[in-house]
Order: sequence, then structure tokens, then C-alpha cells
Amino acid sequence: MNWMYIKWSMVAECTLRFLLIKSIVNESGSSLPVNGEGGISMNTQQTDRPNLMDQLERIHSHDHVCMISNSYEEELTVLEAFVRIGLRRGERCLCLIDTDNPALLFDEWRRNKIDVDQILNSKDFIIRSYQETCVRNGDFKMDRMMDFLSDAVSDALSLGYVALRMVGILFTRQFDQKKMDHLLLVKHESCLHDFFSVNQCLAICLYRRNYFTPHILHDAIRMHPLVLYRNRLCHNFYHIPPHDLLKPDSIAHEIDSMLTRLYDHACADEALQRQRNEESLRISDARYRDLVEHISDMIWRIDPQGTILYVNPMVEKTFGYKSSELVGRHIQSLLTLESYETAMKGLQQRMRGELGREGILLELTFKISQDRTMIGECRTTPIFDPHGELQEIEGITRDITARKQAEENLRESQRNYSALLSNIPGMAYRCRNDREWTMEFISEGCLQLTGYSVNQLIENREIAFASLICEEDRDRVWSTVQCAVQKNEPYELIYRIVTAHGREKWVWEKGRGIRDADASLLFLEGFINDITDFKRADAEREAFHRLSQRLISVLNVNEICRIVAEESLRLFRHDAFWICLYDASNSKILAGYSEDTFKGMEAPQEVILDWINEFSVMKEPRLINRSEAPQQSEFIPFGEKSRLSRSLMFVPIRWENHVIGDLSVQSYFPNKYKEKDLELLQTFAEQCGSAFYRVQMEENQAWLEEQFLHSQKMEAIGQLAGGVAHDFNNLLTGIIGNLNLAELRAPAEIRRFLGNAKDAADRAAKLIQQLLSFSRKSIVELKPLNLNQVVNEVSRLARQLIDRRIAIEIHTQSELPLVLADASRINSVLMNMCVNARDAIDEILNGQTIPERKGDQFIITLETKSIHTDSIRGDAHGSVQSRDLVVLSVIDNGTGMDAEVQNHIFEPFFSTKEVGKGTGLGLASVYGIVKQHNGWIDTNSEIGVGTAFHIYFPAIKSEMVTCEAIEQTDVLLGGKETILFVDDEEMIRTLGRSILEQYGYTVVLAADGEMALELFQRERDTIDLIILDLSMPQMSGREALQKIRELDPTIKVIVSTGYTDGKQIEPLIKLGITNFITKPYRPVDLACKVRRILDASGIVDDSS
Repeated sequence: MNWMYIKWSMVAECTLRFLLIKSIVNESGSSLPVNGEGGISMNTQQTDRPNLMDQLERIHSHDHVCMISNSYEEELTVLEAFVRIGLRRGERCLCLIDTDNPALLFDEWRRNKIDVDQILNSKDFIIRSYQETCVRNGDFKMDRMMDFLSDAVSDALSLGYVALRMVGILFTRQFDQKKMDHLLLVKHESCLHDFFSVNQCLAICLYRRNYFTPHILHDAIRMHPLVLYRNRLCHNFYHIPPHDLLKPDSIAHEIDSMLTRLYDHACADEALQRQRNEESLRISDARYRDLVEHISDMIWRIDPQGTILYVNPMVEKTFGYKSSELVGRHIQSLLTLESYETAMKGLQQRMRGELGREGILLELTFKISQDRTMIGECRTTPIFDPHGELQEIEGITRDITARKQAEENLRESQRNYSALLSNIPGMAYRCRNDREWTMEFISEGCLQLTGYSVNQLIENREIAFASLICEEDRDRVWSTVQCAVQKNEPYELIYRIVTAHGREKWVWEKGRGIRDADASLLFLEGFINDITDFKRADAEREAFHRLSQRLISVLNVNEICRIVAEESLRLFRHDAFWICLYDASNSKILAGYSEDTFKGMEAPQEVILDWINEFSVMKEPRLINRSEAPQQSEFIPFGEKSRLSRSLMFVPIRWENHVIGDLSVQSYFPNKYKEKDLELLQTFAEQCGSAFYRVQMEENQAWLEEQFLHSQKMEAIGQLAGGVAHDFNNLLTGIIGNLNLAELRAPAEIRRFLGNAKDAADRAAKLIQQLLSFSRKSIVELKPLNLNQVVNEVSRLARQLIDRRIAIEIHTQSELPLVLADASRINSVLMNMCVNARDAIDEILNGQTIPERKGDQFIITLETKSIHTDSIRGDAHGSVQSRDLVVLSVIDNGTGMDAEVQNHIFEPFFSTKEVGKGTGLGLASVYGIVKQHNGWIDTNSEIGVGTAFHIYFPAIKSEMVTCEAIEQTDVLLGGKETILFVDDEEMIRTLGRSILEQYGYTVVLAADGEMALELFQRERDTIDLIILDLSMPQMSGREALQKIRELDPTIKVIVSTGYTDGKQIEPLIKLGITNFITKPYRPVDLACKVRRILDASGIVDDSS
């Protein structure tokens, strides 16, 4: 369904509904509610529908009716009634259907219990199909239909019928609607319109809604003068003669016709509305006169000079004069002198325009007789003419003499009552039953209870008593009193008030409503007493019990802070609260919590850290009360920053004899807390101390267990990775070595392919090296190193690899302590971290994660600094040999990581990148290299904010650093020496012999330790150097070396291995073995290493 279909469907529906409403209005003379249901019920007996027969009776000759139906059953009902009326009038009935098989129609009629046989036997009713009357060669022909209708009318009139009554009904879907375009439909209806207007014929054209498009239905409706819809015959407000639509200017004509009808309709509505307004005005005027004549108040009108123009009967009754006697008199004759002057003053102000157009309220004394007066409450309203000039003053006067006398009597009673209650503790009162609890009488005890005097509270002169009631209790107090008043019972309740000094008090109140003889409520009387001490004692006991119960099972420090804040609020009703916990040295914060109860805010953790850096640990309780808000506080403000606290309490949190934290409650009101509040807060804090200490110990224990399990997990993964790397290194040694040898002998056209294979093998070797770095089983060369040099070198290279939209910032500490490190490994660590930071920012720039943050600059920060171990959680990382550390940090503002990802980032093969874009070994190798350097890594990350890696290295002392640089030059020379090459892998042995023999050496091979020991025992005088693997079956390389060194302590040895760890290296060092070559190696590397060791005097340390 497209939008045009929906549009015309809505237009047709709205048109039908308007015609239906218009028809109902025309019949009833007023707007009536119309059933808004979209469908049309087939039950013609419904009482809310018009009588179908009555509606059809209104159709006569020359009428051309369009019926809009929803179903075939509805059409049958109309057809039956339409035919029945025609037969009764002596008209011949013609039914046109869209099928050439009338039996289908008859079967349908029989199912609807219509006597078909009677119809068929009667000549009064004939049935024809559209195919035989309107269709020629498969197309609809208008001329044929007009000929048929002319003949049908002539036949009917010749047979003595009054007229021809015709109805068209769609029974099947054979009628070709696609060919009925707009122009065809208009021509068809135009011909029919002209035909019916001059012939004794009337017709109903049936348009079923589910057969025709909304566009056709809309055209059909507006081209028929009458529309039958929902059993109601409607005069078509939208009717446009079809032949007008065929004119060249049909659109303009249609607009003129629509505007004319709209104008006529508006005029009719205005006339009807004017008639209704006049009737409403007449009724309103009658009601007003009836109200004025019978109201119990006096109503009058005077001119601006004070002459009486009108009085109502109540004025006549009050003063004993007739209306004719009062009208024309001046108001001076009715008022006392004082009241007359008051009234004239108001008139003069009104004349000068000082009072504007607003009414005023006056209290005047009227002279009723020589010895009697009346006090009246007069409310006046000015009446202005169209030019804004004051024309009259209208007023209403109510006799309040009795009320004024009652008020005077009440004041006298209050004076007596006040004297009686002046010495009673607490506060007696009499007040009105309003939301402000307006005090009419109050005893002197109010000053001690509330801090406000009688004059301040009476009649709400400075403050209403309701304002003293705590906001949380006001609705409860009101509802409790109103319930008791309605039941005419005493009320008793307990609630809180805030005194003039800002202190909160608990009060007990008992009272009841006082009524007059007519049972009308006059006021409330009662007594209020201070029960703060009793409530406080109960609250303290309850709070301490509840606090202990809630803290028993809590396992989280932050949850304890929240519970302490909640219970503190119940006890002290503070406006701001904070709590901080410290370590044993009181030098750093372990936990903190702050909130402002005025605005419901909670301070972020970093804000609390700032406070602690500036606020020393509180050793003793401290109370501060200020009468006025200070211009500047000596304490760090928290909570509502726009105002400073005026009442403050600080107490230490202790466990046994140790201060483990601080607790503070504060108020923005002056002098809210006293010494006893401080003592209570200290007791409160001490009860919290044990819970804090217990949870800290449990959290430390859980953290240590977690670290131990993580360490074991990483160790197991490292062992697995190291073993796999060893086997791969053996394979890669054979591959790389043989490729190098083959390249020397291969023709030029083959070398390119061998070079590609060598590159692939080298990349595989680097991947294995990352595994070894993670497992900490690769050999590192530790030398004094300044990390600033590494940062500068890596930053230059990183700028070539990183998008120019990403800035790199360098923050290095001058005179940075040195660390003992392998420069190449640290360089690899830092470059790996920079690449990860770049990838995290690229995800944002490329739109892979969160949308790019407008206006943000993406930055990677490289930072170095030196710190002391007390500045961090040094004990969380095991034993630290040096308390001085150097921190290398890599910080980015990229995508960030959630906690789940952070828990796995250092595991090998874990990656969040797409398949093929990362091995998952980058951070794993970083982790292993850092551990090899006796360091550790801390990670801080947040989704959408960024990530910070902080790597900690032990600093070395200056006396450990030697400034002497040793340069070594490798000279690739062959030799004639004999070398014992030991390895359990045949491929490695064969490769080693080929490489060394190529350089002129004599090579003796051994497949394991036992064979090597046997060969050395037999030929040790001729063997100049031993190259052996450590991991071999039967006798390991280490055992064989130990026995060989026992035979010849001076023999030169190179250890060739796929991986090494501390457990294997330390025994070798004790044996004097310090020369290593790591698999896989190139032939030239092996030859260089052999030559250097052979040329060195004595046993040389050359583990590079």
C-alpha cells in the first residue's frame, strides 16, 4: 500500500463521516455524537441507526444516489428494501449485476432468506448483467448503456409503471476496475446524471469499499447529489455535477463550488451559533437576576461620586428601606464618619487611577439605626466604559458583625489563657485549621521550644508554624489532624521541627477541634512539648543496634561507607557527610565516600583523594560551630560548594589504638551540634572501626589469594609456551640454517625464492621469541639504561607509524635514575605499547566502536618518572629489592577496556582484534619481558575514556653504573680447530657440521650427553670447543658439561638452546659457562660466535 492509496482512503473516510454528521445535525438541529467505528454493522435493527425504510422513502424520480457499503450483505439489505418500496409505488425495478450468471445472485439471496421465486415470477422486477447491457468486445461502452436505459424506461412507462427504479450491484470480481480510470468514471456519471434529470427514473449506484480504490470512491462520492451511508441518506455537501468536471477549467470550477459551499456552511453555522448565544445570554441573565435577588449578601452599585444606583433586596431588608428610597442617596447617609472617610479615600484613589482595574476589600461600619451599627466586609469592583473611563463601582457587602464580636471575645479569652499558661513548660496554642497552622493564640513557652517569640508566630507575622515542621513530616501532620477533625476526635502525634537556631527537635502534640453550637469548626486547640531527649535516647539505641546488625555480614568497604552514611543521617540529620580510610602509615587513602544530603550528590573518588592530600588525618575529635557563614573555610569544602558549613564535627575512626580513618558530619545551619553530639559521633565511629578493619583484612586476604592463583596460572601458561617454543626453535634452526646454505649454492633464479622462505622463517622465529619473552625463558643482556633514551628513540619511530591525527606527547623526568635492562627488549616493550594505543584510537577514528568525539584531540602520552615504593601498593607485587623505582607510562584516550578484558590482556593468544590482525602475543611478551627485569605492570582503563599502562622497574644505585663502554668487533674468520657438536636432533647436527666445515673447522658429532662425554674422554687433547644443547635424552647437556668440566675445567663451551630459564642458567654459571647462542640462528651468527670464543683468552663471557 503506497502513500497515495492511504491519502485517498483517508479523504474518502473523512468525507463520509462529515456527510453523516451533517445529516444528523440537519435532522436534529444540534450537534449529536456520532459513532466513531470505522465499520458498518449489518444488523439493521440496531436502535442507534436510522430506519432504513424511512431513509429510502425519501428517494424519488430523477434522484441519483451513491451508496457506500462495506459488505455484500449490507447491499442485499438495501436492495431488498429499495425494491419493496418501488413495487409498492408502482415502479418497475431493474437490477444490474456484474456477472452473466444470475444463479449466483439467487443462491446468495436464498442464503439470506429472500423469496427468489416470487421475484422471478413477477414482471415488476428484472435482472440484467453489465456484460449484456454495457460491454462490447470486452470494453465498457457508455453509448450502449444509455441506449439500454432509454429502452428500459420506455418499456416500463409503456407497461403502465410510474417510473424505472434501478440498482447496480457488484456480485463477483469480473468487473474490470483497472479500465475504469478517472475520466471514464466522470463521463459515466455525467451521462447518468443527465439521463436521470430528464427521465422518469431513479437509481442507487452501489460502491463497495473493498472493490474500489479510495481514489474512485472519492470521485464517486463527490459526483452524486445524494449519498447513502450507514443507513442514512445524506445531502452531499461536496457534490459537484460530473459535467462540470469535464470542462477545461474543471479544477477552478471545483474550487469555486467548494468555496461557495464552505461560505454558505459558515454563514449557517454563525447564524445558529448567534441564536444559541442569545439564548444562553437570556438564560444567564435570568439566573444572575435570580442569584442577586436571593443571595444573603448585600449587592449594590454606585457612581464615582458615591451616589447609589442599585441595591438588591438584601440591602432593603438590612436597612429597612425600599429600593426606591435608597437609589439616588449618597453613601454618606449609610456610613459612620470614619468609614465614610475610608470609603471616599478609596473612591478618590480610584478616580486618580491609583488602584488600576483591580477590586479592593474594605471593612466599613454602617449605621442601621440610631443605636445599632453593622460591620460589613465590602469587596468592590470597578466598571469601565469602552473608553476606559470609570463608569460605576459594584460591590458586595457581607455582615461580619458577629464574627468581629467573636474575634474580640476570642482575643480577650486568649489574654486570660496566656496568663494561665505562661508558666507551663511546652507550648499551648489556638490556631486556624489551615495549611499554615496560623496561630491565633500561643503561650510564652514557644520561645524555649522553637526559638521564636509569640509576636513572630502569631498570625504568621514573621514565620508560620507549618514552616517549622520538617518537610518530611508536614503531610503526615496535616492528614492526621484532618482525619481527627472530621471524626470530631482528639488528635495526638509526634513529629520534628527545626528551631530558629537550625536545631532539629522532636515534639509531642495533643489537641482537638473546637466547634460552635452549629457544630461548625472554629479553630484548633492543643499543647506541644519537647521530647527530643527521649527520642534521641531511643534513636541512639536503635541506631547502634541496627548499625551492628547491618555491619555483621557486609564484605565490602564501600558498602560499609554507605551504611555508615545512612545511619549517620538518621542520628545527626547532617547536610554533608564524608568518611575516609587510610593505610597503617596514614599516608594514603584506601577508601572514601562523601555525599551532600541537600542535593543528593555523591563526591567522586578522585575528589576525595584531592581532599586527603590537603587535609591531615584527624587525631582527636573536633567541634566547630559558627553563628555566621565564614567567608573562607580552613577546611576543604565538600557537598554544596556554593555555601560553607557553619556546624562541623570531625572524629577519628580507630581500631584498638590505631587511627584508620576520619569521619565528619557537617551542617549549613549555625550551632547545630553540641559536645554531646561530638561524643555520640565518636562512639559511632569506634563501632564502625572494627567493621572496617575486618573487611580490610578479608579483602587483603582475598586479593592475595587471587594474585597467587593468577601467578600459578601464568606460570603454567609460561611453561607450556616455553616447551612449545623450544621444539619450534629446533625446527626453525634446521630450516633457517639449511636455507642459508642452500642460498650459497643455488643459482640466481632460485635465490629469490629461498630469500622469501628465509623471511618467513625469520618472522616465525620472532613469533617464537615473543612466546619465550612471555615465559621469561629468553636470554636478556642487562646493562645500565636510561629509559628517557628509549622513549626518545621509540617516539621518533612511532611518529612514522601513527596517523597524523594522533598526537604523541613526551613527558620525561630530567636526571632520571638508571635501570638494569636489555635495551632492545625495553624498546620492543615500548613500541608494542605504542602500537596498541594507536589501534585503540584508530577504532574511534575509523568508526568501529564509539562515535568520534567532536572537538577531542587524540593523544598518546609517553612518560617517565621516579617514585618511592611507599607511593604505590608495593606490597601487592611481592618482595621488592629496591624501594626506588622508575615508572614508564603509556597513556591513550582511545576506546578503553572493561574489567573483563583487563583480566585477560596479558594471557598469550588473547586478542580483541579481528582474526588476522593480531597474534595475541604482544602484551603477553611485554608481561614476560617486564617480569624478567624484576618489574611489574599496572593497568587503568575505562570504556570511552582511554587506557594507561604503568611499568615499574627497580632503579640501580649510581655506584653500580660503569661509564666504560666496551665495543666489540666481530671478524668472520674460519679456522682449523676441532669442535665437538652435541645435539639430539639429527637435522641440527648435520646442519652444524655443514656450517662449521664450510668455515674450515673439523667437526665431531655426538647425539646425546653420554656420547659427548665418551668422545671428549677419548679425544680431549684435540677438541678445542664444545657446542651442545641442554635438553637431550639419557644424559642432559648440563650433566654432560659438569662431568666434562671435571675432566678439563678450561675447555671452552657454547650452549646452544631453544630457551633458557633461571633454573637452567644458574647451575651453568656456577660451572663457568657464560657463552650462549639461541636457536634459531644463522650460519654466520654461529661462525662469528665460534671464532670470537676461540680467539678469546681464557673463559670469556660472551652471551650476546
